[in-house]
Amino acid sequence: MTDAETRTSDQQEEVVPIYAVEGEDPELTKAKAAYGPILHNALVAANFSSRAMGRDKLQHITAALAESGMEIVSGDMKHVELMLASQATSLNVMFCDLANRSALNLANPSYFEAAQRYMAMALKCQNQSRMTMETLATVKNPPVFAKQANVNSGSGQMQVNNGNTSASRASKKGMKPSKVLEKSNEQPVDS
Repeated sequence: MTDAETRTSDQQEEVVPIYAVEGEDPELTKAKAAYGPILHNALVAANFSSRAMGRDKLQHITAALAESGMEIVSGDMKHVELMLASQATSLNVMFCDLANRSALNLANPSYFEAAQRYMAMALKCQNQSRMTMETLATVKNPPVFAKQANVNSGSGQMQVNNGNTSASRASKKGMKPSKVLEKSNEQPVDS
């Protein structure tokens, strides 16, 4: 086991255990941990949440992030859905508060600029909440992409593309393209 030292915002040194991977150079393991997705995000989370929740140990935050990340990687999106729903709600609360502050400032004509600023921030929060809800809807109901495209160029002929074109499959197998879609007085249909 090797240790990586990380300086936090209050300049305390904190040691996060990094477990060696069998057969891997310990310095490479340490570098993967230091430059991977978890450690730096754990540090950011610790710095931003410390005022509200107190200072958690960085090793506990990295473990929590790794666990929720592995759930997502394995296909369990409950954490993501909960996070997005919570963020959208928080952004809506911010919108309401800022819109109310704007309304209160509009009551006094000398505070018109402050009212404008509050309303601008309120509308940004409203838009972010909307986009967060759209993201949540996409996570819960991913878009379906068609594997077939029907293209009609207006000439009365229709071209059907089913992923790989039949001409490319035919050429791989040494087969000739079908003549079914061709008429004797017209040009062959382009594959």
